Amino acid sequence: MLEDDLGLADFQLYLLKAMDPPESLRTAALADLGSSKQDMFAKFDNVHQALWVLDGGVASNILPMLDQVRVPGSHPEGSVAFSLPIWKEFLYIVSFDSTGRVFSTTEFSRRDGRETDLVVRPWEILESELPEMFDRIEEFETWGPSYRVLTARHLESGEVFRLRFGFGLLQAVISRGDQSR
Repeated sequence: MLEDDLGLADFQLYLLKAMDPPESLRTAALADLGSSKQDMFAKFDNVHQALWVLDGGVASNILPMLDQVRVPGSHPEGSVAFSLPIWKEFLYIVSFDSTGRVFSTTEFSRRDGRETDLVVRPWEILESELPEMFDRIEEFETWGPSYRVLTARHLESGEVFRLRFGFGLLQAVISRGDQSR
């Protein structure tokens, strides 16, 4: 069931809660949306109920919710891309199982290539871009299809990092020290 009033801002609040970004990024995004943490928690529950089968929703409810920011064009067949204002450099890509009731994919993808070098900071790098800067990339922990923690050794410094991703977008960086020897 989709509440008629759920839209773009509500979904962005949902993602902010779901991704658990650093407080500084969350605070800035909430200010951009003109919303509070309380709004974020409330909208998280509403959007979650609309999208997740176990809560009575269906994944395809995302389509009318984000219709105004749907991006036609070249993305993997069977998927839909959205341009979310809070994450301007990225597209949010979703695909569904054959019933449309469950998500197959929910991830960020870089919009049009990058204009600058990769920076190891939250909301700056995608999981798929790690091999450009790191080797010895290993899964450390996974929570469902959208959340992963990886360890990786930085190619230049030899420093090993633990990197937490939500929907393929870096959310947290934890340095573990020089492991190059």
